[in-house]
Amino acid sequence: MTSAAHDTPETLRSLLKSTRRCWICRGPCGTLILRIVATQNNLHVPDDLLSAANEAARADGITTDELAADALRRYLAHRKLEELGKYGREQSQRLGYTEADVSGLIAESRREDRGR
Repeated sequence: MTSAAHDTPETLRSLLKSTRRCWICRGPCGTLILRIVATQNNLHVPDDLLSAANEAARADGITTDELAADALRRYLAHRKLEELGKYGREQSQRLGYTEADVSGLIAESRREDRGR
């Protein structure tokens, strides 16, 4: 992060006059604060896994980034499904339902839906 008051040439500094306080010195520098935030999108992948991912992406005709994004989407969807399953098991235990009750509960729910 940079501040116009501390890191820009004088000509630019004079163009950016403002009454805001400086985030570096906390004083009234009289300049607009500029923040340069670089979005980093880096993951460390072990060399052997990266090599396999590169080969798979090449074989599928996609980029390694596309392959990685797809893999992350699938992982997150699987994780969400696991969380939903855990929630369902907890609720069934709390309500006292067993696996044997499932087909009857589904039939009952369907009858209720048709009655609406």
